[in-house]
Amino acid sequence: MGCPTSHYDSTFVQQQASVRNKKYCRRGTETEKKFRSNATFPDTGRKSDIQTAAMRVIVFLPFLLFSLLTVHGSNGPNNDSKFEFSKSVYKVKGTIRKSDSDYVIVAEEDKKLRFAPSYLPEEYKKNGLEVTFDGELGKADASSTALNIHKIWVAYEIKEKYKLIHKSYDLN
Repeated sequence: MGCPTSHYDSTFVQQQASVRNKKYCRRGTETEKKFRSNATFPDTGRKSDIQTAAMRVIVFLPFLLFSLLTVHGSNGPNNDSKFEFSKSVYKVKGTIRKSDSDYVIVAEEDKKLRFAPSYLPEEYKKNGLEVTFDGELGKADASSTALNIHKIWVAYEIKEKYKLIHKSYDLN
């Protein structure tokens, strides 16, 4: 609906016109021109299209910046930058042991083989907990091998025994 062009459609337009349609009419009285330039429409309280678009940008921009900084600014819980990971392992069984202030996973097959996980869920930080994991191995120090866990899980019986909430964690 645009501005009235003839007597016939001007009657129809006047009946159907709303505040939204009046702002697009180029001609009009000084009051109508002033009305079109106002920030809000007096009878509806709605903001103009420009203000609505500006508000969307103002609300969306901080969210976008925060998301970009979060994704690119952190290494995540399972990517420790002080280790370099090179070899992938799957379904390795082991037991979690407390070593000084950290936790290590002692391999079931070779008790001398110790893995130092870069991240271990708080729930699984229990001495003697038997776990199975997938991940990547790297170099840490002489006594242990760095481990970037992709997935870690326990058997159902172990979950019930230790009263764990989660049976597995997917840390990808």
